[in-house]
Amino acid sequence: DEVKAVLATRAAAAVGQSGLMSLYEAMFAQYGVKVAQILIAKNDFYNNETRQNLISTINELLHLNIMPIVNTNDAVSPPPQNDEISKKLDITDNDSLAAHLASEIETDLLILMTDVNGIYNKPPWEDGSRMIDTFSPNMTKELKFGKKSSVGTGGMDSKVKAANWALERGTSVVICNGLFQG
Repeated sequence: DEVKAVLATRAAAAVGQSGLMSLYEAMFAQYGVKVAQILIAKNDFYNNETRQNLISTINELLHLNIMPIVNTNDAVSPPPQNDEISKKLDITDNDSLAAHLASEIETDLLILMTDVNGIYNKPPWEDGSRMIDTFSPNMTKELKFGKKSSVGTGGMDSKVKAANWALERGTSVVICNGLFQG
């Protein structure tokens, strides 16, 4: 059952990529922006040459005014491991991937989008929950996270960890609801 679940998840990721890119291509085309897809696995950060190729590819696409759509290659990514490299990289989903890339290409701002209005002190559906307008890493211990979505690999816990990682490396971070304009 466990193997079937992993295979089903990988197959779903592979099938979903073309639809996702078609959607991004159609959406960005309305603004005259071309897109390119870059699928990344954790292993792409292991080797310095591969990492430098990734960074130069992203920078070249941006220079050509092409929006790189970067996603974890969930179709081939191995499950999380407990080796030393994995502990240092800690790339387990698109949030942690985005934080690492933001640091590598030295961005000023990382925007992590969600279907929740922001960071809450506890799950938004619980009594007494309140949204935090401005978050700082020293508040992390005060937060209580709910279960992650059945269709995602991250969740708000992942977004906060990724945000803290990026902040430690000089990148400002916004976590916002991507379903609402503004």
